[in-house]
Amino acid sequence: MDTSQRLLSSFASLRSVYHPSHHRQKELTDSIVTHLVLAGNLPISLVEQSWFADFMKVVDAKYRLPSRYKVTNAISQKFQGKCAYLQSKLTDVKYVTLTLDMWSDRRMRSYMGITAHFMSPRMKLQSFLLDFAHFTGRHTGDNLADHCAKVIQRYHLSDKVVFLITDNAANMVSAFRDLSGMLDTETVDAAIETDDDSEPTSSAMDSTDDPAGGSVDLLADLSTTTEVDDDVADNLLQVEDSKSEQVLDYIGGIVQKRMSCCIHTLQLVVIDGLKAAKFMRNVQSKASRLATLLHTSGKFADKYFAVFKTTVPQTNNTRWNSMYLQFAAIGKLDPAKLQTVLCDTKNDACVFTKREVEMLKEVVDVLESAYDATLIMEENALISLVAPPTVATLHKKWSSMTVKFSDTLTAGLLESLEKRFAGLLINIGILPPKKTKTGEKVDTSTMSFGDPAYLVAAALDPEFKLNWLGDNDDVKIAITGNLHSSFIHL
Repeated sequence: MDTSQRLLSSFASLRSVYHPSHHRQKELTDSIVTHLVLAGNLPISLVEQSWFADFMKVVDAKYRLPSRYKVTNAISQKFQGKCAYLQSKLTDVKYVTLTLDMWSDRRMRSYMGITAHFMSPRMKLQSFLLDFAHFTGRHTGDNLADHCAKVIQRYHLSDKVVFLITDNAANMVSAFRDLSGMLDTETVDAAIETDDDSEPTSSAMDSTDDPAGGSVDLLADLSTTTEVDDDVADNLLQVEDSKSEQVLDYIGGIVQKRMSCCIHTLQLVVIDGLKAAKFMRNVQSKASRLATLLHTSGKFADKYFAVFKTTVPQTNNTRWNSMYLQFAAIGKLDPAKLQTVLCDTKNDACVFTKREVEMLKEVVDVLESAYDATLIMEENALISLVAPPTVATLHKKWSSMTVKFSDTLTAGLLESLEKRFAGLLINIGILPPKKTKTGEKVDTSTMSFGDPAYLVAAALDPEFKLNWLGDNDDVKIAITGNLHSSFIHL
């Protein structure tokens, strides 16, 4: 036998593969990039793993995995395509509201996210993430404004931005106090041409009145589109074009300005209330120790989960609602069984008395409406949700609640709510007008949440209209006075 000739078995072991231009090769590669790397957040190195190669052989034996370079290039192309799509999408948009927030990861690297919110020509609410970038340098107001201005110019939004929503951090307030200057086209063009990344000479660092760090999740997903229900959309589409233009003209008359994030402000209200509730200190301490014990002691966890099927979450310093969820979880546990588990494991210091259990449950009841309001606003970034279901509802509940232990908590919550949402509460008639020393009424538009846009937005929302105001005719007249007479029926 001629040993130089290849055996037939060697030909059988060869497998044919798709040509790089084959539609099936392109389809699978695009699916890996889109669904696994981008949507699934899996690492690019996935394509180099032997187990994944074996998996893809089962999916399609003819498919050849791309290199890391090709995957990286595909991601870059998709990013550029998404940017071009957003620029095209925003071309025909007349008015845009931006939300801006910053985060720090576990390695203390800072990131800034900017989201655009607008209404399509067919009255559909849409939100798109415009930018999510690593932010370097000092977090001064000037640096924040410069970065935001570049993004606004990139998408040609200088003459379209109506409101810019941020948290209450001092550097945010400083950065966007005067949007007219920041949105000036010539100023923005100059900033882009300079593109100076060096640190400013100012020694100002991050400053905030938020002990939680002002980390509030506001940004929508890159491709998120929030649409109103079909019946609501049909109802809105029945509005005559002339009337729609009148509303748009009214909106166009609103001065471009920064507005405070309602979710972040509500978080500060709850934190203020919790600071005033000194009666909670002992209960809060025991709850914290119980959660820590459950997440650090294997012996206690074994005993605990043999009796209970739910865990007790630990708190997060940047989220007040983590304490609410912790209290709510403990309140659902059988006190007698919990005491037995704690005593059997020699953790008597964590045992709750009957009085403390009652306190804990009452605190949960007091904070429940604030927690629900936060969830509603996180799911729907609508300005119309600020007044009716949030501020007005919370004030009514906290001012009318009958409590046994939590009087200082409700008093602290009310005091902070009336301080931080003063303008809105005056506009809807819950608080009396403020006056200067000379007896003149203070202009509410200069106060926190005093802009008439909050009331107009609620009036234009088919879910609320003016019904939530009850018999308050003065406020109804004030709201309709900001709209054309064609919309009085709202």
